Amino acid sequence: MVERELEPYQRDGGPKITIKGPDVLLPPQCTSILAMTLHELATNAVKYGALSQNTGQLGVSWKTGRGNRLLLVWEERGAPAVPVAPKTTGGFGSQLIDKGIRHNLGGETKVDFRPGGLYVELNVPLTPSNEPRAKPAPAPVA
Repeated sequence: MVERELEPYQRDGGPKITIKGPDVLLPPQCTSILAMTLHELATNAVKYGALSQNTGQLGVSWKTGRGNRLLLVWEERGAPAVPVAPKTTGGFGSQLIDKGIRHNLGGETKVDFRPGGLYVELNVPLTPSNEPRAKPAPAPVA
């Protein structure tokens, strides 16, 4: 899923994108929300972040952790300098990510606007909190 979402942005002479993580089976709701989240992050990176620069770099990595959780890290480097501080309330994309990850999946988000680019951590349960005993059809991450 990560490779599929970022494939349109990988081109010769363009920003370098590194994708690393094990195969993880995701519940369907988690798959769709993570896909929308990655799409939103990529769109913003192309407009304002590291993917707007030929020398930019994007690293996306993930691992599973304690409590059957997925930790996904999005890290941009080489983004243009941001002339003003980012909004503290977040824009539409930030609200979409927060609602999807926190409210729909019961996960956690960490967003940090670093000098070199955006850093985001998504920590989501791999078992839906509203369906603790259900076993949805899994979908692969990579």
